Amino acid sequence: MSDGQPIYSIEDLVIDLYATTVSVRAVDGVSFNVRPGETVAVVGESGSGKTVMTLGPLGLLPEGVTVDMKGSARADGSELLSIGSRQLSDLRGRYFGVIFQDPMSALNPMLKIGPQLARQARRFAGLSHEAARKEAVSLLARSGIPDPEDRYNRYPHEMSGGMLQRAMIALALAARPRVLIADEPTTALDATVQAQILELIRQIQREDGIAVVLITHDIGVVASVADRVIVLYAGQ
Repeated sequence: MSDGQPIYSIEDLVIDLYATTVSVRAVDGVSFNVRPGETVAVVGESGSGKTVMTLGPLGLLPEGVTVDMKGSARADGSELLSIGSRQLSDLRGRYFGVIFQDPMSALNPMLKIGPQLARQARRFAGLSHEAARKEAVSLLARSGIPDPEDRYNRYPHEMSGGMLQRAMIALALAARPRVLIADEPTTALDATVQAQILELIRQIQREDGIAVVLITHDIGVVASVADRVIVLYAGQ
């Protein structure tokens, strides 16, 4: 665990969600930070606000819901709650990597796995087309996917749940982020594959020195990987 300055910090964050007939205060005055090389686990029951708190400032909440955010969320010297959408998109791409809990929904089912990774590498790491392809194959191999050259040309539906989650991790790493946000990354996997995915995340963290924010309700996962724990209940 690092003793350096936080590279992502949230202070007094309040998030209200508005739909057509209802409004909800999903996050109510939460503060936390994460430092390089540190794993911070965000724990709470379903509906406690874990995902909204973590992904809301990044502009990654579902469409069709009006969001009102107050407080502060800072990364790379920028206030995420006040910068423009294009700036936020750029910062989100190069500073944050996100592992979503359902990779089948997060990956484009119409595109092969490899080109999705290569596009991220071209956009945020500034690589040429051929260099981005090599980087995508390398990321697939690093994520523990066997025969990465072959898997580069596979569609998401042609891969198992565990392999898809590894591809999701590769996609999250394509822009070489400083903060990795893992949203319930082992929810739909069996126990053996869960342990492999968690060890992969730990290995990447050790090698790259990145910070990890782990969203989970599994206290066993927390016990095995977390440096610090944040417990959320009803948004607090």
